[in-house]
Amino acid sequence: MKKTYAELTPEQQAEIDALMAMSEDEIDTSDIPEIVDWSNARRGMFHRLRQGLPPPSNEQR
Repeated sequence: MKKTYAELTPEQQAEIDALMAMSEDEIDTSDIPEIVDWSNARRGMFHRLRQGLPPPSNEQR
């Protein structure tokens, strides 16, 4: 199922659709610098655990 976002213009949505149709080898990422120094990386920085809820059991998945 295709997910669309209300805040995107039709031109932006068309560009996203065109990128999604491309293979990863066809997308030019040469203008994006590669991160080679991961010494200051922090795992889980943007993930917030839900408080007060138990982890889902295998039956709930």
